[in-house]
Order: sequence, then structure tokens, then C-alpha cells
Amino acid sequence: MSVPFVADLRLIALVTPSMNVALALMPSREEIQTVVFSIGGFQAPSSDGFTDIFFQAFWGVVGDSVMVAVLEFFSNWSFVAQL
Repeated sequence: MSVPFVADLRLIALVTPSMNVALALMPSREEIQTVVFSIGGFQAPSSDGFTDIFFQAFWGVVGDSVMVAVLEFFSNWSFVAQL
């Protein structure tokens, strides 16, 4: 049995141009911290295995580095390799 081919696929744009502009704005330090603390503690381990609870528990130690990495990303659209 063959699968029908749909030649004219139309995707619905879920992100409007104005939403895209807002998403690309430089976040404030307060917004970054709010996001880190709003994520469930054991959600989304990073490639190094650290979960969000690590960053929340040790914010006083790692907070500035997280801020630098996020702000660097929004400035250059790339992540800092050494973090």
C-alpha cells in the first residue's frame, strides 16, 4: 500500500514576526534568574549531567557564570565553549 504524497504542505506559523522580535531581545538578569528558578528541580539535565536543582541550589556560586553564558548567547548567537 502506498502513502499518498501531499505536494502542497502548508505550515501554520505559530510564532508571529512581532513574537520573534520579542524572543530575540536581550533578557535582563532578573529574567534569567526567574527562568532558572521556575524550571522543575530535576528537569532537563544538561550534557554534563547537571539538573536545574544544581543551578538553583548553587546559584550563589554559578549564577554569574550562567548570566554571562546567556547574555553571550544573546549577543553573539553562540554558546561559550569553556562553560
